[in-house]
Amino acid sequence: MFIVKKLRNFIHSTPTRLIVGYYFMFTIGFAFLLWLPFSLNEGVSLSFLDALFISTSGLSNTGLSPVSPVDTFSIPGILILALNLQIGGLGLMMISTAIWLLAGHKISTRERALIMTDQNQINLSGVVKLVKSVLISFLAIELVFMLILGNYYYFAGYYPIYWQAMLQGFFTTVSAITNSGFDITGSSLMPFQKDYFVQTLHMFLMFFGAMGFPVILDIKKYFQCRRTKQRFKFSIYTKLTMVTTIILWVVGIVGFYLFEWNHFLADKGLIEGFFYATFNSLTTRNAGFATVDMNAFSTATLTMFCGLMFVGSSPNSSGGGIRTTTFALMVLAILSFARGKQYVNIYGREIETQTVYKSFMIYIVATFIVSLSTLLICMSDQFPLMEIFFEVCSAFGTTGLSMGITGSLTSFAKLVLIATMFIGRIGIIAFLMIFRANVHPAKVRYPKVDIIIG
Repeated sequence: MFIVKKLRNFIHSTPTRLIVGYYFMFTIGFAFLLWLPFSLNEGVSLSFLDALFISTSGLSNTGLSPVSPVDTFSIPGILILALNLQIGGLGLMMISTAIWLLAGHKISTRERALIMTDQNQINLSGVVKLVKSVLISFLAIELVFMLILGNYYYFAGYYPIYWQAMLQGFFTTVSAITNSGFDITGSSLMPFQKDYFVQTLHMFLMFFGAMGFPVILDIKKYFQCRRTKQRFKFSIYTKLTMVTTIILWVVGIVGFYLFEWNHFLADKGLIEGFFYATFNSLTTRNAGFATVDMNAFSTATLTMFCGLMFVGSSPNSSGGGIRTTTFALMVLAILSFARGKQYVNIYGREIETQTVYKSFMIYIVATFIVSLSTLLICMSDQFPLMEIFFEVCSAFGTTGLSMGITGSLTSFAKLVLIATMFIGRIGIIAFLMIFRANVHPAKVRYPKVDIIIG
């Protein structure tokens, strides 16, 4: 009883610990739901470890799975998995806030603090408005694309039964916009590798889900101001996020052409090659959908994909990784140092030194986690290093791409990936703040000293 009380006090001591505790409880809860017989197809069994793996993968919007969801889960199981993806994509506190608002519940300061922590916001003000705007935008996009994809699947002849086509449209829309990468086709988007309409819709959903909620709201305000002919300026955060995202996308496309020109693309046409390059450059940082087996690519391309998965999506999005802004600030800091500048400046503003410091801290801790996870799995499983490293980067970046080893991993390796996916979902800052004690002003400041480095 004493241990339970101490654990409860520890979890409730800070908003970050409480949010992480909620995510952990929801992960266990969804694991039990997916493990129950009514969630499974007749004659199919699922170990609780695999159910926990899928639950973590779903709530972290990763997409890695040791089993085929369509062959394993019944219709209720698929709907539970879709709910898991939706909660993971929007965030627990955003869903909770929507329920509170519908019930007419007044949002307290403590609850606003939880929303701020879950959505990685800096200030308490405006968090409820953020939730309302994001939910309306998110759900409206989902409804429109579900109808478009569902009807397209039916009338194009992919699914002869209308409700099956609509179920596919619903699930793939939720999976794409939340950057989850789960599928109920049995082979990701490989059945649509020549259907560029389906790929384009998925790329839009993946891009939308990976931008992050503040960027979505900024774009929404921009169009509102254009209608009313008001002046509008994008925030520096939005500019940095969008520029970094597009640069990484272009770098991925160019790299794909460079590494695969005489390999995978050797017998591909212009349009076909363009869509393979464009789709794979985007999906490796976001959703994890695949239009081709990852084993078809060269080692150079797979290594580049690992780098893109490690960077991941933008903050406040449904993707993982170290995030685009972290990567951008690191690059800007290195360039500033090389040019002899003391501070990092962008768009006529100086970035806080503490923020730049945090970006390097995130990178170092993330590198340690990925390296340690890779080392531990290498110790327990006899797969080639590239396949294991690819799997770990996919788990940390909550991408979901795999070279086909997920179902063959040992129980220990699955537990390592579960931990990696969970950390990728909550983020490095939140992970470190779990162990952070209450901050008190320093009573003593020591004399400064310089250390030789480099």
